[in-house]
Amino acid sequence: MMAKCDALISGSFALQFFARTVWKESDLDIYIQSSPKDNVKIFGEYLIAHEDYALDDTKHIEDDLGMDCDIINQVDTYVKKEAKGHKSCIHIISTYGTAIEGILSSYITTALVNVISWQSAYAAFPDTTFKDMKTYQLVGFHECLNPLLENLARRGWTTLEVISAEDERRVRSLWNPWPRRLGDSLAWKVPLEIEGVTPGISGSVIEFSTFKVYKNNGRWLPPTEKDFESYLISFNKFESCALQYEYFFTGPVDDDFWYSIRSKLEDLTVQQLSKLEDHPLSLKTWEHGRLFKYAGDIHENTPEGWTYYDDEIPKWLNEWKLEKARKIAVFFKPEKSNNRGPS
Repeated sequence: MMAKCDALISGSFALQFFARTVWKESDLDIYIQSSPKDNVKIFGEYLIAHEDYALDDTKHIEDDLGMDCDIINQVDTYVKKEAKGHKSCIHIISTYGTAIEGILSSYITTALVNVISWQSAYAAFPDTTFKDMKTYQLVGFHECLNPLLENLARRGWTTLEVISAEDERRVRSLWNPWPRRLGDSLAWKVPLEIEGVTPGISGSVIEFSTFKVYKNNGRWLPPTEKDFESYLISFNKFESCALQYEYFFTGPVDDDFWYSIRSKLEDLTVQQLSKLEDHPLSLKTWEHGRLFKYAGDIHENTPEGWTYYDDEIPKWLNEWKLEKARKIAVFFKPEKSNNRGPS
């Protein structure tokens, strides 16, 4: 069902997975994009029909869930009675954007930014979360912050606002000037056993999308939160008619891989649009540079024979890394000395 519904597990369950422990009283948080498919409904019906769960409650974001209202739609809670009066609880958290965007946007402390997909598990900040056993705030202040931090403290984590000056150089996953990826060398990745599983959404969406971590020193906070320091995970949506899935990136202001391939993707889109006959978008090729805005139209009604290039992303990323390394080497390469003077 995880693969079928493009669902992602996060929260305390994913934290327990990497910490190699079990908390019997914890719930299971499952993130699913609310549209255009009916995956939220399908997953819920599966829990009722096959896992003996019952829908217990539905809360919309306006009910003050302590989550980012721009990305989280609602939370459906399913409960199953266990032996000795215990209850097993699953929260299906539906998101307006992709599930991974919902996870990166909604958590209020770094220890919870871990993800389990149908094929792999990822930890965004493993050095601080699992080596140092420290967690840092991703919001300035919220009334639901204290109970959550108290639970983490009780389970062994030191809860802090931001990294101390002496730890800044050492904790590279959080204090890093460059774009981050859940598939980069600063994250942890654990492949899962997937034999017999019908593949779901491509792992490239999780592994190759980029985000930036900023120290939020009050600049973007409301007046009531100015005294609180925290971090901010930032990213922008990235779509292309030549890509099947929606990704996210840090934007053109940073040294970002995605910005470097936008023109390539536009070229591939033009090539395919030029071959179409009697298609509304075939006359839009002159909009090269802005064709990505029609990605939704292509995804909703994909033309026959249309090719998506998501599988090329790993190769393009490797080529970009090599080119970046070459430019750095040329920039820092010392020139050979000669006595001929300036030419």
